[in-house]
Amino acid sequence: MRTSLLVALGITLMTCPVFAQKMGMANKNAPTVTQSITFAGKQSIELSYTAITWAQGEWAKAIETKNADMRKGINDAAEKSPLGSLKLSADMTIGGKKVAAGTYKVMFTLTDAFGWQLTFAGDKEKITWALDLKDAEGGKQIKRLTLALHAGDTDTTAALYVAFGAKRGEIPIDSEAKSG
Repeated sequence: MRTSLLVALGITLMTCPVFAQKMGMANKNAPTVTQSITFAGKQSIELSYTAITWAQGEWAKAIETKNADMRKGINDAAEKSPLGSLKLSADMTIGGKKVAAGTYKVMFTLTDAFGWQLTFAGDKEKITWALDLKDAEGGKQIKRLTLALHAGDTDTTAALYVAFGAKRGEIPIDSEAKSG
């Protein structure tokens, strides 16, 4: 009986979306990616994250079925085990919002309407963006979360590319903090 309970508990924990952010067997050896950009004005941004699989796509079921328990599990896991960190050497404008210099935890959560959002949580503030993710051309699936910093069209701009499953999107970054 005890062995059966332990096996059942183990199976439940391996498939439970509460562990979908970073923990669980699917992400035991997930790679860590670190990137940085230094702008002409010497401001810099550094992003480090774990390229998870989000429980082999179980997150998609939460969105498709509007499963509130799965959404809560994903959101709770994001708070308890953030996917990475973002370091800004100076204030910057990200997605139209001013973000103060500092180090932030990087988290992905689902809204009540099951839309994805990205949150940077620092010691003094938590900033959240609704992600406008579009279907990839040809429906190409990316099995691991992909975040990528890339240089923009000017010496002071960049973008944060976000992709997982068949969804893609970008958040603009300006190293000269302009918005509030």
